[in-house]
Amino acid sequence: IDPDAAPGNREIRVKTNSGLTNPLCFQVGTLPEISEEQFGDPSKKGTIQAAVPAILNGQIQPGEIDSFKFQARSGQDLVIQTYARSLVPYIGDAVPGWFQATLVLYDSKGNEMAFADDYNFDPDPVLHYKIPKDDEYKLQINDSIYRGRDDFVYRIEVSEKPFVTALFPLGGKESAITQAAVSGWNIKQKQIELDTLPTNEHIRHTVFEQDNLLSNKILYAVDNLNECIENEDNNTQDSAQSVALPIIVNGRIAEPGDTDVFSFLAKAGDDLVAEVCARRLNSTMDSLLKLTDSDGQVLELNDDYNCKKTGLQTHFADSYIHAKLPKDGTYFLHLSDSQDHGGLEYGYRLRISPPMPDYKLFVTPCSLNMIAGLSDPLRVEALRKDGFSGEIKLSLKDAPAGFKLSGERIPAGCDSVWVTLQAPAKAAKEPVEIKIEGRASTAEQLLDRPAIPSRDMMQAFIYQHLVPSSQLMVNVTAPRRKAPNIFFTDRSEEHTSELQSPNT
Repeated sequence: IDPDAAPGNREIRVKTNSGLTNPLCFQVGTLPEISEEQFGDPSKKGTIQAAVPAILNGQIQPGEIDSFKFQARSGQDLVIQTYARSLVPYIGDAVPGWFQATLVLYDSKGNEMAFADDYNFDPDPVLHYKIPKDDEYKLQINDSIYRGRDDFVYRIEVSEKPFVTALFPLGGKESAITQAAVSGWNIKQKQIELDTLPTNEHIRHTVFEQDNLLSNKILYAVDNLNECIENEDNNTQDSAQSVALPIIVNGRIAEPGDTDVFSFLAKAGDDLVAEVCARRLNSTMDSLLKLTDSDGQVLELNDDYNCKKTGLQTHFADSYIHAKLPKDGTYFLHLSDSQDHGGLEYGYRLRISPPMPDYKLFVTPCSLNMIAGLSDPLRVEALRKDGFSGEIKLSLKDAPAGFKLSGERIPAGCDSVWVTLQAPAKAAKEPVEIKIEGRASTAEQLLDRPAIPSRDMMQAFIYQHLVPSSQLMVNVTAPRRKAPNIFFTDRSEEHTSELQSPNT
């Protein structure tokens, strides 16, 4: 790993004689690394002595419990963050089940001091504990029901890192200077500045450094509409906050049972979209959105908007409403948490606007093994937004010489097509990256969008997911050698006939 390599996740593939594998997550960290493999036979290991801060690496086999001992001082504010499901995330609930890690912290006398088996809606546990006295502590990790396999791998970061539990606002307007307040554990600074420079990325992430330690990943959104901040005491239709459309409201369900109500003027036949962006930004909020008229009559209501192309999710907690308004007058949007929870972590961004037609593209697979001069299929799927139904033209972007794309069009109203990629006539020494982009037009603008490399996965025998990857990598090899001759003999072995196998 280069000394100046940026910390964070990478994708690692293995190139074999049979071709290129699927990608897996590989993390580049900044802390000392401790691996159970450094301590002999993993099947016979006991408790490992560690010095913190550090990242602990291990693997859980059936029935196994891993333990790490470390010295800690009174007053240390430890954040113990686990990476397990996030490293190998596929099929979280299918037989035989994926890794559900649990963490337990003990003191030197064996007293349980803290426990965690998740973090909010994330199955990877995060444990926050302020050390009460100087002592030797033991950290224990195992699967919640003591399963184990080779892919039950984990990384545990033990440090006094800054950990952000809440951000507000959860984004900003494109190119506008945006300061966001942060709160959480071990945080000295009160604000961070969000990068809102124009890109194709709607949802972005950042981290910040404090005392030579990096914070957890912070998600936020960047849009191009005007924005405002929610005013409190807008809990009823009579006290609703008036907004002028189009607008993005940055708000927070501040306490359990809170409801935020917004009013706006509209005309008969107006096409309206109201969209919540919260859970996608790591907000704890599970939104419930309701549209009413001035008489309080409910016109539309949505809890979860099902979007099957957002990774390995089966619960889509963000709400979405698309409605045509029946008459001139004042309308109201009522936003709450579906379970009546609330707090600093329950932030949201609410877009209220006419439809903004757009799309996202996904291409599968993300690892492709080709023979020089031949063609292979790729599937391109379109996630259409706000009623967009137009044609999308596909093309290669900055492709190495010799690659050619055929069937490069998603017809109007169609959500997916098969295309073919032709490889160059000569093999390549190393895998190459291929980028596909789409172009479409609306009445207002041209829409150029990259096709996101993805893996098409099935979960629990029913849920289909397009799991994003960072690159579409193509391995081009020379035509295979001529197969060996095959000889067939009869039982008496007196007569032999020769058949040359086809060159396949």
